[in-house]
Amino acid sequence: MLSWRWLFWINLPITLALIGILWRHGRGRIAPEGGTVPPLDWLGSALLMGTVTAGLLALASIVGSRALWVCLTGTMGVAFIFWERRVHQPLVPRALWGRPGFWAAALAVVAVGGATALGFTVPPYTLRLVHHFPPWAVGLVNMAAPLALVLCARPASRWIPRVGPAPLMGIGLVLMAGSFASLAIGGATVSPWITAVALLIYGVGAAVFFPSNLATLLAAVSHSHQGVLGALQRMGINLGTAVDATVTGALLSMTVSPHHPLSMIGVRTAWAYGAGTLVLAGVGVWATRPRQPQAAK
Repeated sequence: MLSWRWLFWINLPITLALIGILWRHGRGRIAPEGGTVPPLDWLGSALLMGTVTAGLLALASIVGSRALWVCLTGTMGVAFIFWERRVHQPLVPRALWGRPGFWAAALAVVAVGGATALGFTVPPYTLRLVHHFPPWAVGLVNMAAPLALVLCARPASRWIPRVGPAPLMGIGLVLMAGSFASLAIGGATVSPWITAVALLIYGVGAAVFFPSNLATLLAAVSHSHQGVLGALQRMGINLGTAVDATVTGALLSMTVSPHHPLSMIGVRTAWAYGAGTLVLAGVGVWATRPRQPQAAK
């Protein structure tokens, strides 16, 4: 019988179609600086995709043995690093491997992606279980974060030339961490209005963070590699989403009953965990902030 899991299979034909379009129309294109677009690192892409897929299956443990997927993740990850250190045109230019600021920005993407998954998972849980909200009302509360993101991203991006991407990333991470910390203090019984306001603040922080983060990543490479870096940013978001969705599920499983005094400790812990990862990401961005962005050719 079909179930909700079959919804995700729709990605496969779409992905295969896009690969075919890129293969047919993307070859021989001219790069912005006048040179030929470098060839795609097919083996590196396959190893990276295999590493991420095996890691997600290890976290979910829905197919096969967890130990098997952990071993495959480590093996393919080592193979990916080994290959990227030797291939002529790696996915990530080797000049970036020794830049802490670049990797701090990349890891911050993973943290924000995971925190966003947490922010979309915990509120429906508490609003339904504690406040008995109908599904449509839960959706309205959860809409606060994406609404703020859409409305504030464009104005926030205009501040990048004036303030710089690193300070804006830090400000965004502080806003997001603060909103989660307030929800951790309030716990599962916090007012739905406070939850909506906290998610709104989170959305504003995300709107400040994402444009400056993308600007940091793209400024570190030449034009011919910017598409790859944009794709890797999206992959980092998805990876963080998968990891924190698993962690959030494990923490919420600590809930026994909304009337038990310790039943909602999982909710409070989940919010604190999200705030902690965002704080660590902010510390990394601030400690490695670049003095002057340089392009890696």
